[in-house]
Amino acid sequence: MNKNKKWSTHDIMITAMLSIALGVLYIPLTYFAGWSTNFPFLDIYLTGTYYFPIVMVGYLIRKKGSALFAAVIIFLIQIPFTPYGVLMLYFALLLGLPIEIMFIIKKYNNLKLWYIMLIGGIVGILGSINRYFVIGLGVVSIPLLIYYFTISFVCGSIWGGALAKFLSDKILKTGVLHKNWEEE
Repeated sequence: MNKNKKWSTHDIMITAMLSIALGVLYIPLTYFAGWSTNFPFLDIYLTGTYYFPIVMVGYLIRKKGSALFAAVIIFLIQIPFTPYGVLMLYFALLLGLPIEIMFIIKKYNNLKLWYIMLIGGIVGILGSINRYFVIGLGVVSIPLLIYYFTISFVCGSIWGGALAKFLSDKILKTGVLHKNWEEE
């Protein structure tokens, strides 16, 4: 349970610094992700790697709005350095908004591994629905689509959920960030 639900200047600065660092690290991934969409049935195995930083920052900060704030900063950083330009703001909302909603549902409390993995899986499905329309998967057979969406849920759960929680827990154990909530 959050002891202090209000944002402090410290919270804003930590969220912004983490998001800027992750946004810079994700510039090369943006190029790779763009290239990999040419191979949608291989690309799907990377589902979750593109949004685990949003889940990670939301999990670390645990303040209402932290996941969406992180998503906007992460993708704003990429605007001048990627060929997608302001389209990156669309991705900030496409990925950041459902993650934020999932955190708000639990009031940023009691965030067990299964729930973080559920967040990753659901956002994996939403991202795949976006790719379905963007890259024209409507011509693919039903069994292949079931496979596609199943893998997007599983890989989203692993890379977007479990990886985010694992890395966040490791960061918290270092003591670099102080926790302002009780142990779960």
